Amino acid sequence: PKDDILATITMLSEHPQFSLGNPNRVRSLVGSFAFYNSEKFHALDGSGYKFVTDYLLKLDGINPQVAARIVTPLTQWQGFNADHQQLMKAQLARLLNHKGLSKDLFEKVSKSLAYDEQHNH
Repeated sequence: PKDDILATITMLSEHPQFSLGNPNRVRSLVGSFAFYNSEKFHALDGSGYKFVTDYLLKLDGINPQVAARIVTPLTQWQGFNADHQQLMKAQLARLLNHKGLSKDLFEKVSKSLAYDEQHNH
């Protein structure tokens, strides 16, 4: 379907001109989705969060600085309802539990989840 943005992004990411090693291409494709496609990124089933997290896990080993930038919308879970917060924090926990997570990404994700610890006790 025309509105299946996740399939479109996946298709574009398989194009020979796309590379996770090219920060501008990654920001244009995955970053734009996370930052500017609120409707699909914040899909009620959590698919947008999982999709971006899948890319972050691949990207982190190649370009941790870009991964740390693209994770930003996921770390801003505090402004959302409880259902969205739970889905967003589940993906942040998935990142945090990933062996070999970069210092850059670890710092942003752990700070975001530490906020939750501080405000829930």
